[in-house]
Amino acid sequence: MPEDSDQIAKVILISKDSKTLLLLRGMTGADPFTLDIPGGHALEGEEIVDGAIREVKEETNLTVKAQDLTELTKMGRTTYYTTTSWEGTIFDDEELSEHELSMWVSMSSIKHLKGVIIPQEHYNVLLGLTTQEQ
Repeated sequence: MPEDSDQIAKVILISKDSKTLLLLRGMTGADPFTLDIPGGHALEGEEIVDGAIREVKEETNLTVKAQDLTELTKMGRTTYYTTTSWEGTIFDDEELSEHELSMWVSMSSIKHLKGVIIPQEHYNVLLGLTTQEQ
């Protein structure tokens, strides 16, 4: 299997009722007990959008399609996408691989996450989306 590249893809899933899916990382691995956006490293030789699709499937069991992803921004080596379209049912919390818990958070509540453990980069991108909706 190819190695991870240094490129990261994150997909912000936005539901019809303006909620986004966040994942709580487990105590082992990178950034323990922080909130995360579904996604991860593209593999060596893999297109970043294909890495986004694969990572969302691996982490959540949801299927997103390339034509439904909109590139939002690129910050450093991380590319953020948004989508309002996916198929499937999210894993039960016990089935999550790298995460302990999945939760749908109201986009209007994102500004209240500042004191919660969430990487500043993710917080800034999500907060930017909430100000666009107003």
